[in-house]
Amino acid sequence: MIDGTVNVSANLVPHLRAGVKREIGRSLSILLVEVETPHTDAQVYRAARVRYDAATALFDVIGLDDRADQPELKIDLAPWPRLLLRALETQRDIEVLRLERAEEEGLKLSRRDLPDLAKLVEEVRRRTGAQPQGDRQLTFLQRKLKRRGRPRARGDG
Repeated sequence: MIDGTVNVSANLVPHLRAGVKREIGRSLSILLVEVETPHTDAQVYRAARVRYDAATALFDVIGLDDRADQPELKIDLAPWPRLLLRALETQRDIEVLRLERAEEEGLKLSRRDLPDLAKLVEEVRRRTGAQPQGDRQLTFLQRKLKRRGRPRARGDG
């Protein structure tokens, strides 16, 4: 049994919220297909319903809207270990794709929250006992960012 909590810093809460919204959407898509199909697969329907219920419960904990004064969240791992990991991985992958596309077009975008998001994904992966993602699965930009580390803070003056 997985127990304990994970701290999600305020800057990463919007990423988690977006990932959970995507999980809700995926579950709803499956449920819609199953409801509209003449011969509903009960097992698929139940699994999608459980996934939807878990995602909406986690969404209730996270909150509906982004706030300027967003506090850090402590999320209990026990009810949602895989869901939490999937939501964070999805958002990390989307952020990596955004940066890769910009780099391909010759744009230099800020990595913003990517290093912190990657660390949170790895913490949740380790705490939930999920298999680590091998380097061969990492994209070019992820490997590049892994080598570089965090950017230095630059002052205005």
